[in-house]
Amino acid sequence: MLGGSFALDLKACGLPGRVLGVSRDPKTYPEPVAAAIRPASLEQALAEADVILLCGPVLASLARIEAIGPLARPGTLITDIGSTKRAVMEAASRHVAGAGFLGGHPMAGKQYPGIEHAETGLFRGRTWFLVEGTPNPPHRAAFVELLDRIGAVVRWIDAETHDRSVAYTSHLPQILSSALAASLNGAIPPAAAAERCGQGLRDMLRISESDWGMWRDILATNADFIAEAVEIFSARLKQIAPERHIGQRVVPEDLTSAEAIFGEGRAFTSALPPRK
Repeated sequence: MLGGSFALDLKACGLPGRVLGVSRDPKTYPEPVAAAIRPASLEQALAEADVILLCGPVLASLARIEAIGPLARPGTLITDIGSTKRAVMEAASRHVAGAGFLGGHPMAGKQYPGIEHAETGLFRGRTWFLVEGTPNPPHRAAFVELLDRIGAVVRWIDAETHDRSVAYTSHLPQILSSALAASLNGAIPPAAAAERCGQGLRDMLRISESDWGMWRDILATNADFIAEAVEIFSARLKQIAPERHIGQRVVPEDLTSAEAIFGEGRAFTSALPPRK
């Protein structure tokens, strides 16, 4: 989906060049994407491409870096869109030889995977993290300019800061959404939940439909920082709802910790800059 969206954006901004797509089945490209991508073999892409963008989940990208890193010709820039960066940058340092490497992660997407969900403008106004890899990689400036042309907001970051940050801002929200949906399952039938919920529940459940394959790779490659984020969240949750017996009476004076958490949360959210 992200790779298809990138190809659509390149076509929309009038890229003076060809976009080659390496896929197991190019016949699955929907019509708009098919018009933006020329199907190619891996060998052709390695021989002709100036920039290679790896568009799979993290573990798939690690395997591709190992496979093509030694084969990519000098003068080629390899980059990726993986959701975690430490493992990717480590693999690139081991396997990318003559080519250059630049780590990448666009903070954009949908809960539904697949190229059929690609859309033009998906990256407009969204952060695209870049992590320095090999020194002075070829086409670095041209690629950054290209991201600017499609409306992405480039932010440079190191791999460890990236992984710790997104553990809180991206991975923890997904875990909470999935755990919330799983908690409702069995406790209340879906039809009854739909009748008895407001928009808030639907907003929180939206990303619980996300693809497990992508999140499996994220959980596998960012386990330490995710565990840290979950531990901190769990402690705050217990402050709001400490262990009580069913039927136990609670008076407002018992809720001072919960009030403090609500206030802290409201203050943080109010301080967030508006989304552009």
